[in-house]
Amino acid sequence: MRFFTIFLLLLPVLPASTGTLTDPDVDSPPTPLSYSAEELDLLRSGQAVYRSRDLGHSILEGSSAVVATAPTTAVWRQILDFDSYVDYLPYITASETILRESLPGKERVAAFLELTTMGIVTRYRVENYWFPDKGYLNWVMSPKAITPLNRVTGSWLIIPFEGSSEQTLLEYRVMVSIQWWVPGFLQLRAANRGLPTIVALIKKRAENHLG
Repeated sequence: MRFFTIFLLLLPVLPASTGTLTDPDVDSPPTPLSYSAEELDLLRSGQAVYRSRDLGHSILEGSSAVVATAPTTAVWRQILDFDSYVDYLPYITASETILRESLPGKERVAAFLELTTMGIVTRYRVENYWFPDKGYLNWVMSPKAITPLNRVTGSWLIIPFEGSSEQTLLEYRVMVSIQWWVPGFLQLRAANRGLPTIVALIKKRAENHLG
């Protein structure tokens, strides 16, 4: 169980159709989530909300959100600091920014991540496309070897919460195509645990590093 949970902890939602994820349009902004009155109360109290669903064909969609008492710039600083992931994210045994370049309207940031759990080491390259003026980032993760994951895509949407410059809404989305032999109930349980964990860790990090 821990093996699948840690994958979904890090996998910072794009259309799916026939069991495999298509190449994402990295320029398209994620659609903002809508919240019930109960979910808004949770967000205002600093708690995370999350959703996950099985789309069939071994494709899982998940999203989570939380409000940080920190400006958007402080939140982005933590999300983009891949070199520090090894310091506070569970099971990360190596993390490194390997490329950063400015492109028209966006920045491309490539990172290397190594995860170790139960003696199993897996390595990934993550391609991130950040749109600082629009408040979102899309990413695609490619495993370096055979893993339970066929394909992983996702996004961050970072915007002021209810018009406040000192409170920031973090919306984190992920869509994974998982090997057919991974049971669906494990996929959903992993998302339920992993997605709110990652937004909570980024929230805490941003609030503790405002300087």
